[in-house]
Amino acid sequence: MSNQNPNGSHVRPVYANLGLRLMLQENGLMAALKAPDGHIDDRFFPTAFPPVPGRLLEETGGWLRAVWRSHEKCGLWLLYLNPPKAQWRAYLPPQMADARDVRYNASFPGVEPPTPDLRLAGSFLTCPFDDHDEIIPRLPPFDGLHFTTNFQYGWLYVRTFLVIDGEAQAVRAGDWIQDDPARSVGNGLADRVWTVEQLDRL
Repeated sequence: MSNQNPNGSHVRPVYANLGLRLMLQENGLMAALKAPDGHIDDRFFPTAFPPVPGRLLEETGGWLRAVWRSHEKCGLWLLYLNPPKAQWRAYLPPQMADARDVRYNASFPGVEPPTPDLRLAGSFLTCPFDDHDEIIPRLPPFDGLHFTTNFQYGWLYVRTFLVIDGEAQAVRAGDWIQDDPARSVGNGLADRVWTVEQLDRL
């Protein structure tokens, strides 16, 4: 996994790529905004680092799955967070991919870049490996929440990693993927389902 330097010469800087600094504190995982010099921006208070909506992963995962099924090649989405609003958005950077890895350009040349209210905070990528020693070197190195999928194990197979200060650790996907109750309850479909203790006792 590599990123063509978004701050290099002849490449426009993208403010959102300043990213975050994740900090594990007593009240949970907090996200602080980074300043252009790489240090924490003292003008802003750290905010709680939120889970990613399940719908966002379903939509981006569908694209990754289509690329794998059609070409057996990897792909990557970058995940951006608006910290004050706890809102996530996914952007597809220009990239080159083979069957094992991806090289992406986070300066988004020729396409609309992430808006300045966002900060780079994660990724979702195809990774045809199951061993952590194979997966972790392929994760983007910035602080954030990184999801990987291996379609050899099924289309719902997701591994989740937190990168804090350059160190990646595996975490439970269920702790960091948030479903929207209104999506399933608010549309009336829940009215068609009755839950019982044991069907054969009815």
